[in-house]
Amino acid sequence: MTDYVHTWLAGRLPESIKASLPPFNQRAKGEMLQLRTATVTTEALNVPVFGRKIPAAIIELFTSPEIQELAHELGVRIPQYSLQKFVQGKVHKVRVLVERALQLEDCRRPPNSTAVERLSRFVDAFEKLTPDEIPSLDAWQKFVDAHVLPGWEDRLHFDKLLSIFGFDDEMATRLRYTLHVMTDPKTGEEESISLEQFAFRWLSKAFIGYGVQGCLTDVTNLVFCMARRKQPENVDETEVAKVIRDTGEKILGGNFTGLWIPTHFVQDAETDDLLSWLLLEHVHKKLCTELQVLVQLPKDRDFDCIEREVMTRPMTRGRIWVFRDSESRNQAALRDVFKWKHPELKNPKPEEM
Repeated sequence: MTDYVHTWLAGRLPESIKASLPPFNQRAKGEMLQLRTATVTTEALNVPVFGRKIPAAIIELFTSPEIQELAHELGVRIPQYSLQKFVQGKVHKVRVLVERALQLEDCRRPPNSTAVERLSRFVDAFEKLTPDEIPSLDAWQKFVDAHVLPGWEDRLHFDKLLSIFGFDDEMATRLRYTLHVMTDPKTGEEESISLEQFAFRWLSKAFIGYGVQGCLTDVTNLVFCMARRKQPENVDETEVAKVIRDTGEKILGGNFTGLWIPTHFVQDAETDDLLSWLLLEHVHKKLCTELQVLVQLPKDRDFDCIEREVMTRPMTRGRIWVFRDSESRNQAALRDVFKWKHPELKNPKPEEM
């Protein structure tokens, strides 16, 4: 990949490099794209996307008629709110948290005993929900409100998550760092991880169980890069949403003063990458400047249809390149993103599941 990027840049050295680098964007621990230059260091961001405020702020970027018209021209589908079946399928892991809590003496009396009951009922009810039962954000709000204490919207970070159900701080911290032993079904090897890693993250996601389909991390990191913001030390949902809204107001209002605007963009055609592309194309269209886009796709012939589509998309200025990478591992995600227009991508292969 690095060698191809050098070819793509035609020998030019970038003035700055910024990368969206959550753990799932890394092929190996700590690995990122490193260009052969001693003068530029890649700056990586990993701004978490959680709660309701951050996704809502992101989607607001794409609601203006001008952006939606451009999305239609580029063939980019802006995600809509829906019940998240994938999260429903994972929330069973929270039952391990319930089981471990019930084993503790302090969870057999109030307030923790009541909190365990609330948590268990919430998991059971969420797993059984159908799209017909939750047709809107108002319906989702009413569903969650019926199972938790008031003010849950501001307590979705891991250090506050269990307080939503009424656990006291000491018990919440204890459960957060309790170890859970997982056994690999193929090798039989055992691994100990905290309940925070195993269960808390799915409990947190359950509160946006009616939300935007697809990952939005790369869009968030792009907006932070454009705003010239550093990786936040203490991530606050309200503050992250504010940065997105304030920066989005400048972008949509045509005020690009002080913004970092990349001229070259590497992406892998997943939902958040396509939305990032849409945002950058809007900016370059306004500035009458060029955006050079490099799209990484798997080598599998199944994805030739995506390459053909990408290569025929109209660009205001600039050019699109496609790099077919034998090491790509996002086949399942690409099928999910493009199956609405390419029915042949609907059925994943066994190795992709």
